[in-house]
Amino acid sequence: MARRELEALTAELQHHGCEADDLEVKSAAGGTPKRLDESLSAFANTRGGILTFGLDERRGFKQT
Repeated sequence: MARRELEALTAELQHHGCEADDLEVKSAAGGTPKRLDESLSAFANTRGGILTFGLDERRGFKQT
């Protein structure tokens, strides 16, 4: 994914204030999150999706 695409996704998340069915964010401030199984399983059972590290949903999708 190109930087501009990621910036556009981040802006869309911030605008809507929530994740999409095919887009999940994880803060990852302390490294790779320990609980990825639910997100990966959900993507595997649907059409897939994008898992993005470094954005905090609780802080308005700001970088961590």
